[in-house]
Parts: sequence; C-alpha cells; structure tokens
Amino acid sequence: MRGLTLIMVLGLLMSGCASQGPMKKAHGLMTETELFDPIFISSLGENSSEEVIYKKPASNVSEGGPGFSVISDALVVTDQGIYFVRWNTYNYSFVHKINIPLSGVRGVDVLKRKQPWIGTTGADVIVKTAQDINYKFRIYDGSEDMAVKAIDDQLDGQF
Repeated sequence: MRGLTLIMVLGLLMSGCASQGPMKKAHGLMTETELFDPIFISSLGENSSEEVIYKKPASNVSEGGPGFSVISDALVVTDQGIYFVRWNTYNYSFVHKINIPLSGVRGVDVLKRKQPWIGTTGADVIVKTAQDINYKFRIYDGSEDMAVKAIDDQLDGQF
C-alpha cells in the first residue's frame, strides 16, 4: 500500500512539472503574463517604438467565409498599426498574418451578431483600408467597442 501511495505522490509531482507554461499556450502569453507587449513590440523590429493599445484573442473572417472560426490568433492595435498575429509556441515568436498601418486605414466599424442556436454573441470589427479591402476580425469577449475606440482614437491622432 505504501508503494502505491509513493507512486501516486511521485506521479502528481511530475505532472505538475510537465504542465505547459504560458509560453507554450497560444493565448497564455497574452492572458497569463506581462511579457506580451515587449515581445510583440520586438517582433516589429529592433527600432520600433510602437505602444500596444488593445490586444485580444480573435479570429479573422474573410468576406463570404465560414461563420465559425477557431480562435488561435490575436488582434493587436498599436499607436501606429493594426496587427493580426499568431504566437508560435515552437520558436517563441509572433507570426504576423496581417499588418495594416494606420495611414492605410479609411475607417472602422463593428457588426454585432447573435447566434441563438449555439448560444453565443459576438461581433466583427471591420477595418476598411484605402485600397477598399475590408478586414473582419471576430471578437468573442464583448470588447469589440474597445477595439473600435482604440482604432478611432489612433486615427484621430493621425489626421
């Protein structure tokens, strides 16, 4: 009986050591540490002086795309641009999927939606560019108005 107890205790101790830290989780870096901002800023280049204004897990939905998306990326708004990035847990770096300089943004809007059949609500933050491209970022946590305000505030400072 003592041998079984010892094995159980050792198993519990070892499982605690094997749990993933925030750097190994797609959104752990964002939600569990204060390292997101400096690591993200460094991904923009060594001379970057941008400041992170807004960051939330999101998914990107292209026009006419599927209505269901897996949240594996992050929407980041800085004082100079809008970024859609994925945290690479293998080499501990950000993969930039979409980079939109604020100088190329014509406007921003929000499209609220309700999906009663699956019991969720959310919104798409729509970024309109000067090239007539609309980027839709699906926000699931109710912070879409914060995203729009962050972008609008930065646009006001640009003109």
